Amino acid sequence: MKKIFSAAALAMFALLPFCGCNSDTTENPDVPREFIGIFKYTGSTYSPVRSTAPFRYALYDINGGFISYLDTTRLVSPSFSSFFGKLVVVDGTMMKLDGESVLRVKSIKFQR
Repeated sequence: MKKIFSAAALAMFALLPFCGCNSDTTENPDVPREFIGIFKYTGSTYSPVRSTAPFRYALYDINGGFISYLDTTRLVSPSFSSFFGKLVVVDGTMMKLDGESVLRVKSIKFQR
């Protein structure tokens, strides 16, 4: 009996990576989620040429890979400049805007 149960359990775990849904997304994009990453300014600080980024700020992972632009228009803050390059936890909804990933920020927590 133990051998049959062990064989069945092993077969179930062996097939587990091949199971899944056929959907392109596994979560509702309208549901707020938390993202952790590095907060960066997308503008051109010292360049005479203006930046073409659709939003002023972006979120990057710890390896430097782009996650999304941050729509912070609903936040009230005196200045974000002291937090550039710092780790943040962002709560918001992810959306596509003109083909770009945009995270509409509901709240943001800066790590010190």
